[in-house]
This record gives sequence, C-alpha cells and structure tokens, in this order.
Amino acid sequence: MLPSIHKISLDQDTRGEPLCSPKPYAPKLGRTQRFTPTILGLSGSQAGEAVKILPGAPQLCYGIFAPSGRKKRKPMVEYKTGTACIDWAQLTRLYAEVGLVAGLGKEKDTDRIRSAFEASGRVITAWMDGNLVGAGRMITDGVSYGLIVDVGVWPSFQKQGLGKGIMKHLLEDSRHLSLQLWPTKGNIPFYEKLGFAALGPDHPVMIIKRSQ
Repeated sequence: MLPSIHKISLDQDTRGEPLCSPKPYAPKLGRTQRFTPTILGLSGSQAGEAVKILPGAPQLCYGIFAPSGRKKRKPMVEYKTGTACIDWAQLTRLYAEVGLVAGLGKEKDTDRIRSAFEASGRVITAWMDGNLVGAGRMITDGVSYGLIVDVGVWPSFQKQGLGKGIMKHLLEDSRHLSLQLWPTKGNIPFYEKLGFAALGPDHPVMIIKRSQ
C-alpha cells in the first residue's frame, strides 16, 4: 500500500517550537495529527505516526504520511475536585446519556443539576483531553454521614477504571464518616471491592462504617 500524501501547515506551539499539523491531501483520513519536526530535515513523529517533510513554500511543506507501527499513546485521565472547573453543558450531556441526578440528567435540566452539585460536600470529575467523561459527588454533613450519588462515566469510557478512580477520590479523607450509597443494577461487586457491604441480602443500601 502506498503512503498517503499530506499537505502540512507550520505553526507555533506555546513554547515557540515549530509544529506541523497535517491536513489530509489525499486520501482523507478523518483525523488530524500534530508532529514536532526537527530543525534538520524537518522530520518528526508523535503519537505512533511518522512524517517526513519535503520542501515547500514558506508557510507550507509537503509530506508523506506513513504508520510507524508504534502503539498510540493512551490519553491521560485527570481527576478534579470541586465545581469551579466544571463545564455544565458537558456535565449535562454526561447525565443525559447515563441518567442519574434523580432524573434531571434525562431531562437535561442544567440549572438544577448545577444547583445539586454546588450544594454537595464533595464533587469529583474525570477529564480526558479536555473532555468531561465522568463524575460523582458526596452529600455530607462533614461530621458523621456521607451519601455517595451520581457516579457515572460516559459509556465509551466505561470499563477503563474511571469509575474506580472517581470513587477513590470521593473516599479520600472520608473514613471518619459512615458512608452510604444505592448501587445501580449489576454494580454491587464493584462497590464491594471498594469496601462497601450490603445492609442485608434484600436491602438496596450499601455502607462503609466510619473508622473509630
């Protein structure tokens, strides 16, 4: 298979380093990669792809795009605490997809979702490449009890450890509280691994008793 031909435009990154941003010339690949070229030869690679830059106009150069065979970098997950960082439109889309927030997610009621989160004792959100992909919160008096609710992850990012990460951040500095939650269907084993136990075989509530 012949390599794809790309037209490459040069710009600057935040450090003033030249960057190449390939735009499909033929055929269209459906995505854009960015590469950091070296000064000699203007060739470089990033995120598992390789480019060789050929001579061109001052603002443009032309390159041959070919897969390097290296594994692509897995996006990093960033967990944030509090509500100041939240993009409320993204949070509403998350809960419109997965439900929760007492039905407000499916109703896409951004104002009431925001009010609920801002009234919570602890809020954790998960981010990948600037996108909000998961969230959860705790309602608590800060002294004796805490109720964990609305732990949800965007479906395409589930089964990747994000829910566990959100829960671990929610549980930080909370062992002095008696914690409760209502697990969704099929998630009891997940919460058991985090230390929760059901109140009884037919009881919907799971708890962690506070440390003495």
